[in-house]
Amino acid sequence: MNYWHMQIHPSGQAAEFAPHLAGILTRGIIGLGEWPQGAAAIRAFHETMQTGDIVAVKRGGELVALVEVAGDAYTAAPADDPDPHSRWMAHRRPVRVLDWADGSARIPHNRGTLVRCADMQTATSQIIRDWHHRVQAA
Repeated sequence: MNYWHMQIHPSGQAAEFAPHLAGILTRGIIGLGEWPQGAAAIRAFHETMQTGDIVAVKRGGELVALVEVAGDAYTAAPADDPDPHSRWMAHRRPVRVLDWADGSARIPHNRGTLVRCADMQTATSQIIRDWHHRVQAA
């Protein structure tokens, strides 16, 4: 199992998209769009991320939700999604929301669309892992 942190919003629309993020997570999906510099993130989303991995969804450095990946990655065409707030998400994975952040939790690593916690000694990795352990113990 790997830990990850990711931001979910259409390119250049983080602030405008913020009110719609909880609704998308409640539907049980996370995803990425297509953008010129996104090849590595999209590849990791499809090839490295696995069922059972834990993802901290963030908005900048603010934690929003902790989710568990529940299935394989797939692609979705905009025409297949009736929700205008998620049509941009070409690459998706089903997830299960484990916990919602209370708005006070932040991580120091606030950059990056999709980042695997490769070094569990970093503060960001420890915050995400500790959150997951608290949820498991509850």
